[in-house]
Amino acid sequence: MTKCFCFASDIIVRCVTKEVFEPMSEFQILHQAEEDLFYVALEDGQRAYIKYRRSDSKSAIAQVDFWTTFVPETYRGKGLAALLVQHAFAWADSENLFITTSCWYAAKKLEQRKLEEQKIEEQEPQRDDAV
Repeated sequence: MTKCFCFASDIIVRCVTKEVFEPMSEFQILHQAEEDLFYVALEDGQRAYIKYRRSDSKSAIAQVDFWTTFVPETYRGKGLAALLVQHAFAWADSENLFITTSCWYAAKKLEQRKLEEQKIEEQEPQRDDAV
């Protein structure tokens, strides 16, 4: 079984094979590839999810578009959407997919991710490659 650990902010997500992903939280995120979505089955029978469209394999650059995220109203404000988006991004990274976003929330998280990566790069010591 292959494991990949993805770190972003304070959330840690553990990815395992078999298309089942278990976050280190109270929610279990499942990947339903035939429906192009990641979801959490909630206690009251509802689902929180993020849906995607994957480019066909004939494209020069394999990519995925996260086009909608939904969390039922009673579960909003608990970080569930952020967890789903982060998990979906970790999956896309593991598949070497270029990430695009049609969903405003996923776009916001992608921008935050890029800013975090930029800060890390700026903090790394500059290398003097000149001999």
